[in-house]
Amino acid sequence: MSLESVEVVVRGYRAFIDGDFAAIAELLDDDVEWYPLDGGPQSFVDHAEVLGVVAERYREQYRVELERCVGVGDQVVVGFRASRETRATSP
Repeated sequence: MSLESVEVVVRGYRAFIDGDFAAIAELLDDDVEWYPLDGGPQSFVDHAEVLGVVAERYREQYRVELERCVGVGDQVVVGFRASRETRATSP
C-alpha cells in the first residue's frame, strides 16, 4: 500500500503544478490534516480550507519542489520546499 500512497502524493504534486484543483480535491482525504509551520492555535485545517490554501499558493506563484516521500502503509511523510519570488515595492 505504501507505494500506492506515495503515488497519490506525486499525482497531487503534479496537479498543483498544472493548477488542476479538481484533481487535488479528489485526491485529498476528507479527514486531511495540515500542520502549518506558523502553527498558531489551529494545528490543522479541514478539506475546504486546505484547498483554499493550495489555490492561494498557486495564485501567488509558489514554486514547490518535492524532495522526498516516505510511505509506510497508507501514511506518507512528505518533505518539500516551497518558495516564491517577491519584489519590493517603491514607496
